[in-house]
Amino acid sequence: MAIAHRGAHDGGREENSLEAVRRAIDLGARAVEFDVCNTVDGNLVISHDRWVTWEDGSYDITQTTLGKEQGFSTVDDHLKTMADADDVLLNLDWKGCGWEERVGELLDRHGLTQRTIVSGTDSDALARVKHHLPEVATGLSVDTAHHDLGNRMRRCGASAVMVFRGVVSIELVESIRGAGGGVFVWTAPDVATFHQLSALGPDGIATDAIAAQLSVGGGTDTVNP
Repeated sequence: MAIAHRGAHDGGREENSLEAVRRAIDLGARAVEFDVCNTVDGNLVISHDRWVTWEDGSYDITQTTLGKEQGFSTVDDHLKTMADADDVLLNLDWKGCGWEERVGELLDRHGLTQRTIVSGTDSDALARVKHHLPEVATGLSVDTAHHDLGNRMRRCGASAVMVFRGVVSIELVESIRGAGGGVFVWTAPDVATFHQLSALGPDGIATDAIAAQLSVGGGTDTVNP
């Protein structure tokens, strides 16, 4: 299954933008990924990075009160768009910390619990997501091939591991599967790389070339999150 990484950001569309998410859905993507962070007062905003640079310096979003005047969108419109596309899966990549209850509240409010996987590198944050919303799937994101990934996955209550393409292998996929987990790979920059990664047998592959991938066929199989 091809996952539209930060939406379909071809043709000048901004990564993670609402336009990119809608474009991915219109193209027929079976899953869409976007990044969510929190402000200090608990607003959930669309941002890949916690640290952002403005004219007067760099700031940690999680320690800042932000509004739309700073160019950040709240997550609500993105979630509503996903809710309206009732056959498309969501991969919410959680970059925030401490507001996992809010993540659960919004997913539940928009009816997205059963078709969302919340991913992230912070195992404690993922455990908090599961505490507040036990029925949502979570995935531990890693960029190194630890031998005990299956145990790490289980300890934080995750049901999958999201593996960097530079370290994924058939042996790693089989090891995670043996521990009862799903395997998702990030991120294919093009169709050729997607094809190479597909040979390893993961459940899904995030791609920055969703339009090209769907145009050649493939990547439309759906799995449960």
